Amino acid sequence: MGSLAGGLLLARRGRPGTPGGAYLTLVGTLAVTSLALALPRTVPQMAAALAVFGLALAPFLAVTDELLARSTPTPQLAEAYGWLQTAGQVGLAVGSATAGAITDHVGSTPGFLAASAALVLATAVAFTRRRSLRLPNAAPQVARVAQPAAAAPRGFAGDDAG
Repeated sequence: MGSLAGGLLLARRGRPGTPGGAYLTLVGTLAVTSLALALPRTVPQMAAALAVFGLALAPFLAVTDELLARSTPTPQLAEAYGWLQTAGQVGLAVGSATAGAITDHVGSTPGFLAASAALVLATAVAFTRRRSLRLPNAAPQVARVAQPAAAAPRGFAGDDAG
């Protein structure tokens, strides 16, 4: 629910500031709000903590996509999105396995704190590399989509005269 609410808020109000500034703010917000995930002791408490954490998730993903779209030449954009998704899935797999192993050995609180530590590290890396988040003042690159033909040639499927 939190991610949905955050995404709707972003869609309604728009992204404040630059994409790079928003990226830094949102990854930092994820790091801070992830700390609350280690605290709940009941299901309703965990639901509330997840909702708060999720508020920045959809906006973070949207800003990440915007940065990629605005910084990648159109011919390489599909490949860049593929690599972004690959990196994200590998990160999820490694993070889940790590947090699961930690949880199995020492409990759920340290498992959640491992996710927080990863987000703090991501925030630190993004902050130290913030110059790479600056984009030229050009508009986002949008791939041209072929326009459909005005009418299909006669004799094709769906043609009433066929």
